[in-house]
Amino acid sequence: MLETLRLEIARISLYLELEELYSDQIGYAGARQYPKANKFIELKARVTNLARKFFFFSFASGMSAQVFLAYAIIFALDLEVSPSEYLVYEGVFTDLPVGRLGSGEIREISVSLCFLSCGRFEISGQVRGVGPDVEGRIARTLMTAVVTEAQ
Repeated sequence: MLETLRLEIARISLYLELEELYSDQIGYAGARQYPKANKFIELKARVTNLARKFFFFSFASGMSAQVFLAYAIIFALDLEVSPSEYLVYEGVFTDLPVGRLGSGEIREISVSLCFLSCGRFEISGQVRGVGPDVEGRIARTLMTAVVTEAQ
């Protein structure tokens, strides 16, 4: 029942892959992470397709059935860092192609970046479906990077 009321078509999560941590500590501290200034790191966005087509069948005999079908969607990702004046990054941050994801499928997008100063940076990500039947449906996330001096 709740699947029929779901509005979001995707889930997005952001994290920074920090070199000085082990692989099981990928820089997670809730929605706040602590990278070092003047070092290139990877910003990773993990996108999951949550969309499913729902069909409800009602038969003449009074029986009914609900059917969920896998639903593939093409996604695009937009990233934003504020303040952006103290940041160097490789490539672009808007209209990053995620590609076609089937229902429940996960894909990870990676962008290299370097914070040029210490301070607090807000990093936001927005994923949207591309196509006429998913136009206007987006998923958003926000994280904070507290940049400290490199030692």
